[in-house]
Amino acid sequence: MRGSRSSPCSFDAVDTAPSAAALADLMDATAGLDVVAAGKRRSWGLLGGAPGSILDFGCGAGLDLVGLAAHFPRAEVVGVDCSRTMVARAAARGAGARHVPVGSLLPFAAGRFDAVRADRVLQHIQDLRFVLAELRRVLADDGRLVVSELASRPIGVRAEHDDELRALLATPSQDASSVARLLPVLARDAGLRYSHLEHETLTSSDPGALITLFAVDLHPDSERLRRALTGGECGVEVTSSHMVFVTDAAAGCAAPSHDDPD
Repeated sequence: MRGSRSSPCSFDAVDTAPSAAALADLMDATAGLDVVAAGKRRSWGLLGGAPGSILDFGCGAGLDLVGLAAHFPRAEVVGVDCSRTMVARAAARGAGARHVPVGSLLPFAAGRFDAVRADRVLQHIQDLRFVLAELRRVLADDGRLVVSELASRPIGVRAEHDDELRALLATPSQDASSVARLLPVLARDAGLRYSHLEHETLTSSDPGALITLFAVDLHPDSERLRRALTGGECGVEVTSSHMVFVTDAAAGCAAPSHDDPD
């Protein structure tokens, strides 16, 4: 997974972080939130009716591998991640995950998978051309790639906390909207054709969802962030963006517009 970016919760450097287990716990907790789980289920449906083999690129701690195996009981489900900690957590769940270091080729033959998904991964990748070329290489000629990115923002925050939150939540990672703008052209260069884009926006007023989604406990200024997020009645808005690419040359169409969803 070449050229990953770093962020306050640096999932490309889990194995060298002092809080490696906490990062894995955070992934599990985030996946369990209703506002996140709904988007994941939608992304599974976009993989196609009955793929025989699925690659989850950046599978993390393996909860999605378990979910995909239940959703597609006849499919072979395989995951890769650049973190040995995450792969070990996935293996403990009985999921088929393999460690692939950052910058490495995927350890699979060309055309190996009917469907590939990358969920909240590409916004952390610097060298998107390399990654997309590899995903296309291992995808069958009639295969499908589903890229999902998740954008979260606090809503109902008191005005005096707005600037503080923007500073506390700033991250060097690409956000979901910038990835969506880059992908159509880069995917085309990799031999993939854009099919369609779906947005799904859900809201939650659960304070626990705020604390989890913004990784408050792992933030270097956690108490300040906690006060800003929980100062008054506050909720969270989560937008899941799913971009679908295919390898069938006949299925291509013009690149989409990527204005931020309302």
